[in-house]
Amino acid sequence: MTIKVSAVVSHESPWWVARCVEAEVSSQGTSEQEALENLKDAVEAYLKAEPILTLDEPPRLEEIEVGS
Repeated sequence: MTIKVSAVVSHESPWWVARCVEAEVSSQGTSEQEALENLKDAVEAYLKAEPILTLDEPPRLEEIEVGS
């Protein structure tokens, strides 16, 4: 079974960090592509140990303002 998940990628020098939105899984790499490849492996391992994610609707990215 194949499922699609969302990834947020950021550059936290010297690493690229990729985080899965639907599961509390993250990974890193020396390039954006490597971070995403490592995240794919990490999410696949996570899903083998945890139940399949079920969402009523796909996640969406919301920007919020914090601070004064």
